[in-house]
Amino acid sequence: MKNRGLGTAAKLAVILIVIAAVSAGGYTTLLLRNGAGAAFRVENLSISDPEVEPGQTVRISTDVKNTGGKAGTKDLEFEVGERTEKQSVTLKPGERKTVTLPVSRGGKGIYEVAVSGMTRRFEVLSDVAGAKKLENVRIMNVFNNYGHHPDLRTSWGFSCLVKTKVKNILFDTGGSGEILMGNMEEMGIDPGNIDAVFLSHIHGDHVGGLKKFLEVNPDVTFTSRSPFPKASRMRSRRQARNW
Repeated sequence: MKNRGLGTAAKLAVILIVIAAVSAGGYTTLLLRNGAGAAFRVENLSISDPEVEPGQTVRISTDVKNTGGKAGTKDLEFEVGERTEKQSVTLKPGERKTVTLPVSRGGKGIYEVAVSGMTRRFEVLSDVAGAKKLENVRIMNVFNNYGHHPDLRTSWGFSCLVKTKVKNILFDTGGSGEILMGNMEEMGIDPGNIDAVFLSHIHGDHVGGLKKFLEVNPDVTFTSRSPFPKASRMRSRRQARNW
């Protein structure tokens, strides 16, 4: 039995059907159904800090998801004040990522942030020109778990002396009063000349030397970022017991 291929008339009919389908968009629809291109949804715009000092970094974040059927790259334009910052992210189908843009501004004012129709804002509280300059500041490492001088003892913890023209500030007191006071003596530091103690937090390796220090200088001023419950400033050894 002989193979019977399509006749000329039949081939012409098939060609006409294909042309009609393409003209009507049917072929394009078929391609999209078999593998749609990348499509992106951008949402959840956030600002790390609504109020900052000049030059302080603000992190602007937003979530991007590829809702299409193919991998692709989304180009984002972050409008920050009068400037535009760009970030790109490449995602697989169904993949979601958080895109973060670090920015900083030096001028006082409110900065509008816009991306993909979403808006947020942050404020720079003061001008760089208006900020106070610190001159002749000396920082002396008094207590550390890393040895930096053969005559100083090391142990777990941290303390340093910040010397300025107007104040001498002890930042934290290390983990041992004996080591703290011994290192001060070795460095020629008089505890009685320290005006204030700044305590970063209540961990033992940062406040362990406090009791010994207060025996020498009980009237020092205390300053902290409120790491202790119900107390942020202390002025005497008696008050310190309330912690």
